[in-house]
Amino acid sequence: MHALITAGGIPKPGEHLYDQTRGIPKALLDLNGKPMIQWVLDAVDGSANIDEIFVVGLSDTTGLISRKPIHYVNDAGEALLNVIAGTEAMVAFDPGMYIFLMTSSGIPALTT
Repeated sequence: MHALITAGGIPKPGEHLYDQTRGIPKALLDLNGKPMIQWVLDAVDGSANIDEIFVVGLSDTTGLISRKPIHYVNDAGEALLNVIAGTEAMVAFDPGMYIFLMTSSGIPALTT
């Protein structure tokens, strides 16, 4: 099974979290020494049911760590479009895929 983690969104001046992010994606906001998405990625990575991880909205330059392969999908500009883009990337990678796990990068308390 594959996992889709949505991680799009860069707050603009005047928006919520802009003072904390200053132009970086919300998913990379530092929480207790590591990016918020890394907490989510660690939980997903710990599942024996997940084989491949697809991250929508970030690039491979973010330094994320996983024992399982991470596939990066470009931000499509809106939450629903990111889900569609991630799903399309998973299907292109694995045409026989019929079920997947989806989560947001904004749930750092997620556990395996």
